[in-house]
Amino acid sequence: MKQLGSFIRTLVGKEIVPVGNNFSCADGADAAILSPKTILAAATQLITVPTNAAEVVINCDDDVQICKNADFTEYDRLPAGIPTTIQTGKLDSLYLKNANAASIVVYFRFVTL
Repeated sequence: MKQLGSFIRTLVGKEIVPVGNNFSCADGADAAILSPKTILAAATQLITVPTNAAEVVINCDDDVQICKNADFTEYDRLPAGIPTTIQTGKLDSLYLKNANAASIVVYFRFVTL
């Protein structure tokens, strides 16, 4: 017999709840970076991933480089006007950089256990 109306449980008995509508427009730094954030031309912005964040969503009005390290020797480019969702996993921080001044919207989605 199938039981409806409950979530799957972990080995320690906690319910696994899917990512919901809970989100935050502030990063996890001690002095939180609030979204939207304007990054000046050629400037680099450190974003600290909050505890328990499952995803980070980034949208910008100009192309932006994204990197795990501040040196930007290897990076990816996020296109302007297209929201990008990144699974955070073990990610604790990321760096954003752009060629022109850009307004960037960054928000986090959370999992509740």
